[in-house]
Amino acid sequence: MATGSSEILLSQRRILRLAVGTTLALACGEVIGWNASYLAAVLAATILALPLPAPALRGGLSFVLMLAIALGTGLLLLIPIHKWQIVGVVLIGLGLFGIFNYAARGGSPIIAAFMSIGLAVVPALGSESVPAAVMITGALIKSGAACMLFVWLAYAIFPEPPETREQVAAMRAAKAAAPPPDPRNAAHAGLRALFVTFPVLLFFLVVPDTSKYMVVLIKSMTLGQQSNVGGSAQAAKSMLFSTLVGGLAALLVWAVLQIWPSLLVYVLGVFAVALVLGRRVFAGTGLAQNGSMWSYALVTVLVILGPAVGSTPNADFKFGLRIFLMLVVTVYGILAMLLFDLFTGTRDRKIEPAAADGAA
Repeated sequence: MATGSSEILLSQRRILRLAVGTTLALACGEVIGWNASYLAAVLAATILALPLPAPALRGGLSFVLMLAIALGTGLLLLIPIHKWQIVGVVLIGLGLFGIFNYAARGGSPIIAAFMSIGLAVVPALGSESVPAAVMITGALIKSGAACMLFVWLAYAIFPEPPETREQVAAMRAAKAAAPPPDPRNAAHAGLRALFVTFPVLLFFLVVPDTSKYMVVLIKSMTLGQQSNVGGSAQAAKSMLFSTLVGGLAALLVWAVLQIWPSLLVYVLGVFAVALVLGRRVFAGTGLAQNGSMWSYALVTVLVILGPAVGSTPNADFKFGLRIFLMLVVTVYGILAMLLFDLFTGTRDRKIEPAAADGAA
């Protein structure tokens, strides 16, 4: 009985840590007001949605460094994109495949996720405006650094028990002793994620006003990660359900903001959503069943609401259009994944990226 009670308390602590850390990162970004500040909350939510001990200082710095490397690579790719478009596109595709393959071979899925975002978003914006690409690069690096500060603060307020670190150490030891992932399966996972994400990136490389729909491209990159969680049916369910739930939750918060437009209401609304969705993320001593699907829903809420708040013309129309485009991208991602599995004859194969035991 005591064990069951301690498990409940542990999951509740993690839920509060997720909600508080995400909300503090969001509030700080909005108060300071740097460009795309909501991305700090997106990064924090992704890390805090894992049942892991607090990231070490070295791990946090490595996370920011890897993000900066991906963003810097994206800036360098602007040279071939503007001079030799085909070469630039091929290099971006190879880079994304390398990142997805890295995750499938046992690398940190969190680092892979945000490296893919950095490598995709910067060239897409830079194809239209180099200053915009430089701006988003700086904003993402600031968001990464701020994210780690609030992650550490959240862990200080709601610490993880020492047993968790021991369990993670045992998992890492077992992983190190196990045979390495099959390179063919890893390559398949990388190609599958690339097939889901790369056509969307190509679209954003050629259409005007890419900066207005940057969050849709970010959503597409997260779909690349989701496409390799379980078999086709499970991945399709995760992709569609997280988008629908995230869109509905964002719509509810947006409706309240139309009645009472206030930063306090915005922050409290996100806090409430994080608490509700967090109950579906954690259970017992680990993740709940389909916990990652609910954490992706929280990320969807943040990327929908983040660019929408503020006094912008036609805000309601842009908000609705953003949700619609995310649904379109999600449906495309599901169809692309199913087509890839159909033509490769691997519809029932389950390829799951490594657990995020080394996430940060």
